[in-house]
Amino acid sequence: MPLEPDMGTNRRYEAIADWYTELIRARAARRPDIFELIGDVVSQRVCDLACGEGLIARHLAERGARVVGVDISRRLLAHARSIQQTSGITYVQDDAQGLAALRDAVFDGVTCNLALMDIADLDATAAAVYRVLRPGGWFVFSVVHPICAPEAGFVLQRDGTLA
Repeated sequence: MPLEPDMGTNRRYEAIADWYTELIRARAARRPDIFELIGDVVSQRVCDLACGEGLIARHLAERGARVVGVDISRRLLAHARSIQQTSGITYVQDDAQGLAALRDAVFDGVTCNLALMDIADLDATAAAVYRVLRPGGWFVFSVVHPICAPEAGFVLQRDGTLA
């Protein structure tokens, strides 16, 4: 049975796509900590799940990976594509809870940086990640710790403004 897309998450990220992209790009000079866990990715096929504006996907491509960035937000993917240059990254709009656009067992690894806490059905997401990984593949993710400062997050009001 196909999963319903996580429209709540999609709506939130569509509404903040421009602001979120500016925030991520302002912090882009810092090397994301997730690379300490990923290691060497040269010639590996890697899916950057919930890729947003593509920061991690670009870092992976710079390190020699063949990257597919997946995000539910059309607007964030447009930002990712706007600075892709010659990295060869493929960006796909899809829901992390099903990854219907991706074939089985095609990736050596999957990353998901600071996004799992925003996905409604983690069991479905884990099953989708497992399905797209090759045997022996790896899944490296990070989440925001609850002790993070309030400014690390945002609240989308009913009128579409951020608080």
